[in-house]
Order: sequence, then structure tokens, then C-alpha cells
Amino acid sequence: MTQLNSIPQALRSAIEAHGQRNILHDKEGAVTFLELARISDGIALELRKASIGAQDRVVISMTASRWTWASFWAIWKLGAVPVAIGDLDGAQLHQTLKRAEAKAHIFAADRLDKITSAYHGDLAPVAFFADDDCGPNVRNLRVLSSDTPIWAEPDAEDTASIVFSSGTTGLPKGIVHTHRSLLAAAQNTSTCFGLSAGDKVLSVNQIYHVWSQVAVILTGSLTACETVLTSFSYPETLHMLEDHNIQLMHAPPPVLSALAAGDIRGFDLSNLRRIITGGAPANVAAIRKITENHPQIEVRNGYGCSEYILATMDQPGTPLTPPGSSGAIVPEVEVKILNHDASGAGEIAVRAPSMMQGYLDDPETTRKSFSDGYFMTGDLGSFRDGQLYVSGRLKDIVIVNGENVVPTEVEIAVNAFPGVVKSAAYGMPHPSAGEAIKIKVVPAEGVDIDQVGLLKHLRGQLSRNKVPRAIEFVDAIAETATGKIIR
Repeated sequence: MTQLNSIPQALRSAIEAHGQRNILHDKEGAVTFLELARISDGIALELRKASIGAQDRVVISMTASRWTWASFWAIWKLGAVPVAIGDLDGAQLHQTLKRAEAKAHIFAADRLDKITSAYHGDLAPVAFFADDDCGPNVRNLRVLSSDTPIWAEPDAEDTASIVFSSGTTGLPKGIVHTHRSLLAAAQNTSTCFGLSAGDKVLSVNQIYHVWSQVAVILTGSLTACETVLTSFSYPETLHMLEDHNIQLMHAPPPVLSALAAGDIRGFDLSNLRRIITGGAPANVAAIRKITENHPQIEVRNGYGCSEYILATMDQPGTPLTPPGSSGAIVPEVEVKILNHDASGAGEIAVRAPSMMQGYLDDPETTRKSFSDGYFMTGDLGSFRDGQLYVSGRLKDIVIVNGENVVPTEVEIAVNAFPGVVKSAAYGMPHPSAGEAIKIKVVPAEGVDIDQVGLLKHLRGQLSRNKVPRAIEFVDAIAETATGKIIR
């Protein structure tokens, strides 16, 4: 990928080079670069009529489709700023919209009532756009098309995206990225994915995450692969992998676990060579099942967050990522471990060209998040043989008899026991130890896990203070969309 200064410049180059090639496939069929360009120019023209210009903000709350992809293109072409949010409602939606300070809102038609009703009180009216007919006060994306390209020329340091973190506690932070940071991240994802023009990619990712903006929309646009957009369901997703001859699949940890929980032996996945996962600790047992049944598949686990997108992931052609590892450091990124203990584990700090500009309207939190130019992630980890092993969060540490216990380490041991789909470890009060570990376990459907056998397994894997004092079997565990446990 050549050096590019802005996303419009990158998109223009891609459209000129790959106009007749398919860029995506959604439930309505395939779309070429030129077709998507016409749709996006039509949207950009209507946004301009609504007085949207450079650095103005536009909220997007949609599921993945050609209309979503074209909306991102249109906003970037104007030099405006997409603010992608999930399917929020009520007070949370109102508060997020207030913080966004947008001048337009593009949404899925089935969210009409909750979106329009959220604009009341202290929120200024905005221009509404939807992916279907919603009446005279909402512009219909499906009828928008133009043969007149619109190209702004933003600076590399202009804001290119605002996302609200899917934090497990507290009010989500608004994370501000520039054209420079998103393109730097796209460069790394392109390198790590090993994609070529015409390769088929399947994405089940939520489109409002910055990872999707970079690893799906931007990387797909700039590498000219064809992305199949869908949501995960079993066995339909496996049939799509077969029918579309998919070479690479995006699968966050919950999807990876769900994929492995089904019977994957009877599906022809011979074209699938790589699964990309990350965002939370990957289920080692799920990876093992997938690769044992389909040995040609490389599961590449990455480490990153909304603030800098991607820090580690093994590249194609390198040895398989060891179980539990998040891979090696990607090009142009620096990672170091601070305040490490005798085992080498400490807080992970990152410096990268893909680093955010800062937190929205919060310079003090931005300042406190950095030390000597490194972003302090709050994650715990260590390096072994050049591979990063992420062990948990500083704030999640449980102190048992004076020993620091990282819940993720316990969960990895539990998840390796036969019949366990996922688990979550927590601290609970204990009269003599101060705290003790409690574990919630989700068994596979129809499996009755032997609690005595599980405890015996854990005593062989963990030190005494890390062995749970209580086990609870549950149907589900509260998680964010990327698979981070809500503690």
C-alpha cells in the first residue's frame, strides 16, 4: 500500500484501480466499487444539501450492509466525521447523541421510532437518513445515487472518526481518530491479513466498532478483496463459508466459540485459510477444535483496543500463533511491559502511528492515559519468545492471601476442561483470605460437567490461591460485543 495522506485520497485511488471489481456482498447481492461509489456520491450530495461539510459530525447506527459501507464512504468523501454507535435506546442513546453533537443521523429503518424520539429537549434537530422508506422527513438512502464524484481534501491530522468505547464499567469514552491514524492501522491490518485483490472475506463484526471501520471497510476498500457482510448463526454462516469460497473470516471470540461449538466436520472449508480474532482472550479449546478438523486454517489472534486499533498479530507465513498468545508486534508499533514482576508480567504500554488523537472533550483523561509517549493500556501481559501473552486487567486483580490473582488466568484453565464453552472468574469476600475466586461456567448444550473433576483439573493447573472456592453453572455470561466479560 502506497503512502496516503487522507481517506478520500485512498478511496479515490482504489475506485480508479478496481472499479468493475466486486467490493462487497450483502443479503441483496454483490456490489462493485463503481456502484458503491455512485451510491456514496448520492449520499454525500444529500448530506451537503443538509449543510454537512468538513469536520461536521454524522451519527451512524446501522447493521452492516452496502448502505452502511456507502455512508462511511460518503462522510469521508465530504471530509466530515462518522460517529458510529450501537443499537442504543432510552437515556443511553440520548446521552450519546448529546455528546456526539452531530448535524445528521443515518440509521437502520427499523430503528426509526427510537432514533427520532431521542431527539428532544436539549438536542438540536438534525437531518435524518435511513436505509429504507421512512416517510417524508427521512431521506431514503436507497434512492440516492450520483455520477458526480465528491472529493474533499482533508489534512492527515483532521478528525476522521469518533467511536464510543464499549467499556465494561462507567460512561463510554469518545475516542477520536485522524485520517493518519486510521490509514496507519489499515496498513497493518492489510499486512497481517495477507489479502490480495479478489480474495473473499466474511465479516460478522458489529460495524460500529473502530476495528470494523479499519479492518473491514478500509482494509476491504484498499486491498480490493470482496467482503461478505452477515451476522453469525449456525449453521447458516458455515454454509456461507462454503458457498462463497471464503479465504479469511473475521470472528470475535464469542463467534469463534460458537463456531467451534457446532459440528464443523461436515462442512467444506478447504478454501478458508485464516480466521482473525481478537478483542478479548480467545478460547484455546475452540481454536484447537477448528484447526484439528480443518488443519489448513490459521487462527490469528491479535491484541489492540479502540485507542490504537492493533498492536500485535502474527503475519501470514510465520509459525502458527501459540495457544494463549496474541502474536508478535506489528510493524511500526512499539510495545513494552512496565512495572513487571519476577515472572515478567506487568502493564502493557503501546506507542503507534495508529494512536488516537485523544478522548472527546476530555484533555485531562487523555493526558493521564499517556506516559513518555506510550499509551497506558491498563492490561497486564508479558512477552515470551517474541509473543505477547495478555493475562488480564489491572483493575480486575483479586488479592487472595496477599497474592495477586488475574481472573483471565483462571478462566483459561477452566475453559480447557472438556464441555466448558466459556467461564468468568470474579473476586468474592472471604473471612480469612480477604478475597477468594468464584467462577461462573457455561457448559456446552446437553453436557453435565463433573464439578469434582473440574476442581481436580484446576488444582493441577493453578496454584492454591487461584483455585475457585465456588463454582456456579449458568446459561450465559454478560459480555461486551467483542467478548470482554462485564465484571
